[in-house]
Amino acid sequence: MQLFIFEAIVDGFGANETDLPTRLAQDPAQAAVFTSQIIDQIVDVLRSPDAGAALSVAGHADRDDTVGLSHIQHLKIEREASEKRMFSALATIHQLVQLQEPTAPSDLNTLSFFDVHLRAPGAAVLVEDGASVSEAQQKKNRRIQARLLVFKP
Repeated sequence: MQLFIFEAIVDGFGANETDLPTRLAQDPAQAAVFTSQIIDQIVDVLRSPDAGAALSVAGHADRDDTVGLSHIQHLKIEREASEKRMFSALATIHQLVQLQEPTAPSDLNTLSFFDVHLRAPGAAVLVEDGASVSEAQQKKNRRIQARLLVFKP
């Protein structure tokens, strides 16, 4: 059995932006990587009789520092942004896969040879951290990460 690992990270989301299709439309280079590394590879698995795969989709948020909120309120805001990015990514992946392979199910996790794992860590995994982080640095924290492991004989 051979293992192939593919990954795409789409960053650059604004403070309240969570929609992956909008972000991909804004950045053709990231869209091309996302398509070649994730969508095309999933379609290849679906068309291969002996392949299997595991897909991990994570939505990440930047730290919320809104003045006057409790720590728990900050965590809730971060978690919600993270979840919205994650669910947007999952829906977009399903939609783009079905455009290339109309016989694909609307939920890849229903296939016996395909596993989908979702993660919404909020701001627990920051790329940029510090007391004075610029908006450009914060946009690196606001991201979607998709990793696909493909198993072939």
